[in-house]
Amino acid sequence: ISNGAKATYVDLSARLKLSAENVLSRIKRMQKLKVILSYRIKINLEKINYLYYKIEVNLKDRTRINDCYSFAKQNKYITYINQVIGLADFDFDIEVPSEREMSSLILELKEYLGDNIMDLSYFFVKRVFKISYFPKTALI
Repeated sequence: ISNGAKATYVDLSARLKLSAENVLSRIKRMQKLKVILSYRIKINLEKINYLYYKIEVNLKDRTRINDCYSFAKQNKYITYINQVIGLADFDFDIEVPSEREMSSLILELKEYLGDNIMDLSYFFVKRVFKISYFPKTALI
């Protein structure tokens, strides 16, 4: 489902060699068990003239990572928090109407975290070709 959200139950049933009713039943069960948590849209930011940036922060005191999460919850432009291993202590994505808002957000973050920021880097994302919320695995 993650890699083909437009697929119908009939399409899925043909691919999985199950009846459409069985596919529907399994999807409903996964929703009930909270395996499937939500369905979401992905907006074409170019069409609404928004910019997409990734920001990575390394902290001097990693025990204060919750401060980063608190900041993210308060900011309307932070759209994703990425949990990564080994790259940065705090990695997040923003979608903003202009570069000025991006700069303003970084200044706010620096004020919020104070001298706890060891380093901060960001880059502009021109286009996202693929997002996979679930790794490919063999069907069991």
